Amino acid sequence: MRIATEKKVVEAMIKIYCKNNHGFPILCNECSEIRDYAILKLEKCNFGEKKPACKKCKIHCYPTEKRKQIKKIMRYSGKRLILKYPLITLKHILK
Repeated sequence: MRIATEKKVVEAMIKIYCKNNHGFPILCNECSEIRDYAILKLEKCNFGEKKPACKKCKIHCYPTEKRKQIKKIMRYSGKRLILKYPLITLKHILK
């Protein structure tokens, strides 16, 4: 269940970022690529359902450029997530 919630959160964050920064109603190619990569990494996480928050994890599974990109997306979208997706955000915070 944790991985499913994480997938929803990361996808919601990428949607917010793409819409506000790239101006597309659907994900652009660049944002689709990072979303697909993030979901793949969540599915293959070594910790499975006991996965820690990525910033607290000792294993960095993103290469440097992708890590910079997802951090930028999360920094931008984090504070906007609660307004756009309140239920997903609350579930994420409580877990």
